[in-house]
Amino acid sequence: MYNNDADFIFPSWVIKELEHQKSDEWQKLVLNVLTHEQDSEVHLGFVFLMAKLNNCNTCNADSFRALKGCKECSLQTLRRLDYSEKKILNEYDKAKNQIQNFIDKEQEMRKK
Repeated sequence: MYNNDADFIFPSWVIKELEHQKSDEWQKLVLNVLTHEQDSEVHLGFVFLMAKLNNCNTCNADSFRALKGCKECSLQTLRRLDYSEKKILNEYDKAKNQIQNFIDKEQEMRKK
């Protein structure tokens, strides 16, 4: 059975559904991400963070996670996550920096 809520990687439309899952700092982060364009390092960093937390790279059409869909998978991940709020926010900063480094390298390569 195919679930229309399952994507290849963490989908941006799920972000707004995660706003009230954690503390005020988490809510501020989610609201900040939602104010940025989808191609910004802020937005892409959050997508990258959630893809890593959810293990999107191991999901496939036959998996239980895919049958539940990306929204439910993400909600469950955040409920079960054994990280402190500070660690989650630090992981987001790392993900955002990785995205920015990738963008910088791509731009540098295009100049050559």
